[in-house]
Amino acid sequence: MADENSVLYSSDDLTITLIESETGAKITLASSPEGPDLRSEHDVVVVIDGQGVPLDVHDSDNATATLTDWDKLCGKGFQLMIRVEEFFDGWVFDPAP
Repeated sequence: MADENSVLYSSDDLTITLIESETGAKITLASSPEGPDLRSEHDVVVVIDGQGVPLDVHDSDNATATLTDWDKLCGKGFQLMIRVEEFFDGWVFDPAP
């Protein structure tokens, strides 16, 4: 299975992508040089079903959140919410068929 990328949000300053692979899934956050600083743990938050997901911050422009128990999440469906400074959005993923 090749990685499947789904861009959840894209602007000139910020791109949020869901990447699914055989080993699980992750959310990648990419900021432009003029965009938000992803190193601020208080201004960058990823939440699944009300639980915070730890971020692996690579630098001010790149961060990753690994989604554990991906098969379990897909089986029951889940709600994802992301806040990066002033940006806030949420997505609801229905259970996989």
